[in-house]
Amino acid sequence: MQQIVAQFDIKGNVEEIKPLGNGLINTTYKVVTAGDAPDYVLQNVTMPVGK
Repeated sequence: MQQIVAQFDIKGNVEEIKPLGNGLINTTYKVVTAGDAPDYVLQNVTMPVGK
């Protein structure tokens, strides 16, 4: 997960990456940063298959 987060312009130092919620389709993570830097939410969006 660290390699994926490194692809984004994250402000501050990443302290923790943890699952957020329990979606049935998409996987969501909270990226916690140190100090006054903002925290972030990353989501892996699963594309639908079939119709």
